[in-house]
Amino acid sequence: MARSAAPFSMIFAKPRFKGEFGLVNPSYPEIDGVTAADSIGKLDFAPELVVITAPARSIP
Repeated sequence: MARSAAPFSMIFAKPRFKGEFGLVNPSYPEIDGVTAADSIGKLDFAPELVVITAPARSIP
């Protein structure tokens, strides 16, 4: 099952971004057509920056 992620698309899917990035999501193997790893340890590289997102309702 694929998932759409508008913030991801706005930041990383634009052609002007030239850096390396990886997606991690244990629930969805693909987000906006980009393969997602199910854990950070399964990325092919060590990330320099990690951005964590969560639905607003899950933040106290």
